[in-house]
Amino acid sequence: MYLTIIHYLIPVFLLAGFLPFFSKRDKDVMSIMIISFFILFLLLKRELSAPTDFANYLHMYNQTNTLKDALSVYHENYTFSILMYLGRLVQLTPETFFYILPFLYFTFYFFGVKYIFNRLDYTLLTMTLFVLSTTFILLYLNVIRQGLALSLYILSIGVYLKNKKIPYLILIMAIFAHSSMFVLVPIFFLSVFLIKKRIDPRKVFLLTLISPIIGLTIVPVVVKVLGGAIEKLQFLSGYEYENKLVIFKIILSYVFSILSMRYGTKQSLFKNDRFKFIFFNYCLILMICLFTFKYLIISSRFIYFLNGLIPLLMTHIFITPLKSFKINKRITILYLAYMFYGLFIYNFESVIKQLLIIN
Repeated sequence: MYLTIIHYLIPVFLLAGFLPFFSKRDKDVMSIMIISFFILFLLLKRELSAPTDFANYLHMYNQTNTLKDALSVYHENYTFSILMYLGRLVQLTPETFFYILPFLYFTFYFFGVKYIFNRLDYTLLTMTLFVLSTTFILLYLNVIRQGLALSLYILSIGVYLKNKKIPYLILIMAIFAHSSMFVLVPIFFLSVFLIKKRIDPRKVFLLTLISPIIGLTIVPVVVKVLGGAIEKLQFLSGYEYENKLVIFKIILSYVFSILSMRYGTKQSLFKNDRFKFIFFNYCLILMICLFTFKYLIISSRFIYFLNGLIPLLMTHIFITPLKSFKINKRITILYLAYMFYGLFIYNFESVIKQLLIIN
């Protein structure tokens, strides 16, 4: 895949996300076509074997011959292994299966967003912003079990906000998609509790602000104590892992939480339970990332979920009426910000490796 083509496509793709705001109906179809083309180009033109984990997933797929095989996998991510079994059942080749999988994830995410906003223009904008994040690339193409968990998590948020009923089945499927959901599902329920009890978002945000201090002082002591009792925790806490992109995203996520809190308070966004619920989820997940900041291998497992929530918060902020910033100004600022962000992301070394982009 040629890097120059990506450079030309990103501005056009991003513009498609804003088209419905200029005019209705006639622009919706054009927007959907451009967005679909970009996603198809990324997912179908990529080198399937480029991601570092592909060999492992290929072996897992080839070994899943029966339902019993799917239910006896060592990683216990049964939702994912059952998907592989279904792929084998309909006689999909490994290549076909792994080409189809990101589209399935994207469909889950799409319906989650659609249920949240219940408007096509807001949904298209959110999806556009999401595709320009590293979460879309790394989770949907490499660490694909966590990609499945993220999609189901966003879908569960959408179903809950639409029906005001907890989607237990989807959450159970998410838990058995990736082990990180054993932390995320309690966060989901805690966010429901905070909404029902009308807890002031500023209290949750205050905890988020001081989380780096806790992460650098108290957490290392806890990890040292628990490390001997929990073998995997001991291994991960001692694992040397340095990823500049993860550090950058944690810092960016922290800054974004401050801006969201300030803007949300100023524009009374917290009167909207949809925004408040997503904000609670965001802050609580960010706390986990900040608590484990000294152990990036752990923190990196949760930062992807934050990047899945940022487009939801960003769209809420974007569509909020603001006298000093008319729609045209907001479109210009958000367009330029995400265009440069998208170009930065698609030039990053890890993304280039996952897509096998050729300069």
